[in-house]
Amino acid sequence: MTARDRTLMDDIPVGLYRTAPDGCFLEANTALVALLGYPDRAALLAATVPSIYVDPDERIQWTNKLAKSRVVRDFEFQLRRLNGEIIWVRDTTRAVHAADGSLLYYEGALEDITGLVEARQALERSENYFRALIEKSFDIITVVDVDGTIRYESPSLFSVLGYTTEEMVGENVFSFVHPDDLERVSGLFTTMLVQGLPGSRAECRFRHKDGSWRLLDATATNLHANPDVGGVVINSRDITERVALEEKIRQGAKMEAVGRLAGGIAHDFNNLLTAIRVTAELLSDDLAENDNAVAELHEIRVASDRATSLTRQLLAFSRRQVLQPTVLNLNDVITRIHRMLERLLGADIQIVTALAPDLDDIRVDATQIEQVILNLAINARDAMPGVGGLELETKNIEISGKDSPAHVDALPGPYVQLKVCDTGTGIDPEILPHIFEPFFTTKPTGTGTGLGLATVFGIVQQSGGYIFATNRATGGTSFCILFPRAEGVDAPREDIPARSEPLPGTETVLLVEDEPAIRRLAKRVLERAGYHVIDAEDGPAALEVVSGNRVRIDLLISDVVMPGMRGPELAERLLASNPSLRVLFMSGFNQEAVESNGMLGPHTSFIQKPFDVHQLTVKVREVLDRKR
Repeated sequence: MTARDRTLMDDIPVGLYRTAPDGCFLEANTALVALLGYPDRAALLAATVPSIYVDPDERIQWTNKLAKSRVVRDFEFQLRRLNGEIIWVRDTTRAVHAADGSLLYYEGALEDITGLVEARQALERSENYFRALIEKSFDIITVVDVDGTIRYESPSLFSVLGYTTEEMVGENVFSFVHPDDLERVSGLFTTMLVQGLPGSRAECRFRHKDGSWRLLDATATNLHANPDVGGVVINSRDITERVALEEKIRQGAKMEAVGRLAGGIAHDFNNLLTAIRVTAELLSDDLAENDNAVAELHEIRVASDRATSLTRQLLAFSRRQVLQPTVLNLNDVITRIHRMLERLLGADIQIVTALAPDLDDIRVDATQIEQVILNLAINARDAMPGVGGLELETKNIEISGKDSPAHVDALPGPYVQLKVCDTGTGIDPEILPHIFEPFFTTKPTGTGTGLGLATVFGIVQQSGGYIFATNRATGGTSFCILFPRAEGVDAPREDIPARSEPLPGTETVLLVEDEPAIRRLAKRVLERAGYHVIDAEDGPAALEVVSGNRVRIDLLISDVVMPGMRGPELAERLLASNPSLRVLFMSGFNQEAVESNGMLGPHTSFIQKPFDVHQLTVKVREVLDRKR
């Protein structure tokens, strides 16, 4: 090579070389020397080409390409510089042959493209990262044109809505929106584009491939002016289950609040009923049997009994009634009341049962479960004014964490399911969420209290179960009740025989009640039965009476909730100085509600208001005669 040619070669900023077929360097310009990190040309010419290749296979690919076409253009591979640093290069080479076709040498140009390759790799990583985010996201990413035509759908579309991306691309996104939401959603979309807003957000129902509707929270980002997108990107999240759960929580909180109110009303009402019932009974005892007022007093007692039944329903709804759960089989309960149901529903309504032969046992109050079935049957009868059918179905089911939204409240585990289905008119979807609310009724005034289904709800929840109502596709309503499967067997109960007649006594009774009417009447009843009664209006007054009275108290009868000092605290202080004292609490709340608040001890007894003369005197005698 002449000096002039070498000078020209060295002036070129790209690495130029000539190598022998065996891999030895024949020529190299200064740019190549610098590119490969050698101190001078001589040092590079002493090296061999294969020694600077990072991957020997790339050298083989390079020679194969040259053998085939004699020219290689833009071949990218890695080389190792003298200091060990690895760089990316782009090579363009030609194979020079002699006249006889034999290979003389290779000559070509190398360009350092390390920065370019690293930038390209970073871009690819970034693209892969964001693609993975989109493709693995539970949200649906949609790109649409300004007219709503779908250009892209992320793979999560299939898991959320059941469609493949191929089925959706090219379709109009608005054709899948619920008709009732379409005007609002399309209006927001148009406004965003016309006014150039950066984005918009809406909740709307979107049609699933199976025909159902899913509620989506959709956020649209306006990238119409962005040349890389040229459309609108919509991020949609399925919130169907979340909204349903939030509604159930709100409904549950509402039911709990109303239940507390109902329980409080029942408590106060029971105090009034106690006074009414006892007064009517005492007046009846004072009158001759042929007195005209006796019949009127009987009507008062009948009315008070009906009012007592109403308060029991309120307590059932508020889950404060007394339950006596036993292990039983639901099939036996249905079989036992089948004839009663036939009489209740009449000949025009056919009863069909589908009872699982291997049904597990449940632990519930048999009487209350009968009440649940009867209430649902009555509700079904009223929904079938003509000929109809009622179906009772039982079976064992296992609830897992992935069950349908209908069972979203139920904890995972084994259950016994009771379904009560009718062929009636069904329930208006707008009314359905409210049917278990107390006093809610669609019946004409005077034909319903609005407590039937509320009572059912309270009994089922107090029994540890769950109840759901749905409209059947074939018409009518289906009530589904889940009871937890019973574990173990109950021990036999030791029933205390009820006494047919109230027995008198001579013991000393301390009566503590903050309601003057109840205190006065209870004292009168007990004194008539022969007891010596000392009364007080509250706890502090009772302690003062006891401290100033040397008479030994045999029995404390006290209301549970009183101002100043509660009954249990009073009993504890009296028992400290009189361990043999018997204690009888009374309350408008039931025993279970009082026990759940830790107000009853192991040696205390309980009577629920309202009570009558007979119930009070029998209970007092029972407590005094019971062995400790």
